[in-house]
Amino acid sequence: MRFKSDLLYAVRTLRRNPAFTVVAGLTLALGIGANTAIFSLVDAVLLRPLPYPDPQQLVNVKDDLRGLHLTDVGMSLPELQDLSDRAGIFDDIFATWPVSGNPTGSGRPERVRPGVPIPWPPGVHQQRSAN
Repeated sequence: MRFKSDLLYAVRTLRRNPAFTVVAGLTLALGIGANTAIFSLVDAVLLRPLPYPDPQQLVNVKDDLRGLHLTDVGMSLPELQDLSDRAGIFDDIFATWPVSGNPTGSGRPERVRPGVPIPWPPGVHQQRSAN
């Protein structure tokens, strides 16, 4: 019985002050929406396994030019061909094409450099289904 009277009191109070009601409703909606968005991102990036049969076996091979003191300079097409032909330890090889962007949000824009995967050799790779 006490809950019903408390609920009726809350409704009467909110009805008397519509500006507060709108601000409180928008605050709740924004908080719930932000929480949902953050959880969706964490779920997609951290909690779900990668869509590959053995994600723990994925490796990232980088090339450095030590004489010029340069790191992660990428590989030329002949180097990728050699890696594909001679390194029998890999089932598949993907090259990544660097792209860059400046995503903005609530803060300052920040330069990011994700990679776009390209099957190697081009046009030959057939995607396998994850078991």
